[in-house]
Amino acid sequence: MEVLVKYLFSAPLQKPIEFQYLIGVLILIAIGLLVGWLLVKKIKVKHTEELDGYKKLIEEKDQELLSFVKAQDLEKKQLANAMAENFGKLFSVLNLNLSPLKAAKPVDQEKQQEIFKNSGSVINELEDELKKVCFELMPQTLLKRGLTATLKEFGALLERVHGIACHVAVTDNNQRLTSAEELGLFRIAQDWVEVLLANNVPSEIHIGFERKKGRATLYIIANNSKLEMDDSFSEAAVWKRISVRLNELNAVLNTRTDEEGLSPGSLKMEVCLAAVAS
Repeated sequence: MEVLVKYLFSAPLQKPIEFQYLIGVLILIAIGLLVGWLLVKKIKVKHTEELDGYKKLIEEKDQELLSFVKAQDLEKKQLANAMAENFGKLFSVLNLNLSPLKAAKPVDQEKQQEIFKNSGSVINELEDELKKVCFELMPQTLLKRGLTATLKEFGALLERVHGIACHVAVTDNNQRLTSAEELGLFRIAQDWVEVLLANNVPSEIHIGFERKKGRATLYIIANNSKLEMDDSFSEAAVWKRISVRLNELNAVLNTRTDEEGLSPGSLKMEVCLAAVAS
């Protein structure tokens, strides 16, 4: 480049063609430098955008994780409060039933039988409450027998505790999903039912699970549902828990009210999990 500049300013031009040639070379060099500068700038801008995108993605993941942790803490707090309240009441009743046995004067046999009967009833309630808590924390049925048996047990629990007619139907689930998939789908079912109960206790719920052509689908149909998928719902802790689990499973959740076969006022929630072993 330096030699070319010296040549331009020192050597006399013999012909106009030679001058035009040199001007053309200079223009090409200038264009090359400009294109190179633009390419470098474009690469730099692209790199900056990619970094900003990664930072934004990390921030979103951090917020998602934080929301999940907060939701888990809230769930544990509610469970602890429920345990303290329910077990406290039952133990108080049990202690009250057994108090006559602590009295100084003897208790006749008939009275003893009544005390034992009442105490046995309270102990049975304690056992049911303990099973319910264990089921909420981690169903042993899920670990030992899989999602199908757990959904049926969940339906029986809804009938016993909330008086809801719950029907569970499973199609082609001979081969179990992975433990993470089974747990994720079950927790979504639990959380969705929690949402339904918080808005309006339905008199009937249908829980279904089916697998076909490498696709697993969990659905819950509730009649007389008044659930509204508005902005307040999207900010609720329970929905954030569901969203995190959907992302973990790479699954999609849809809701329908106008599907063929649904009765008026019914709401169907459907979670589709693709790419599962057939």
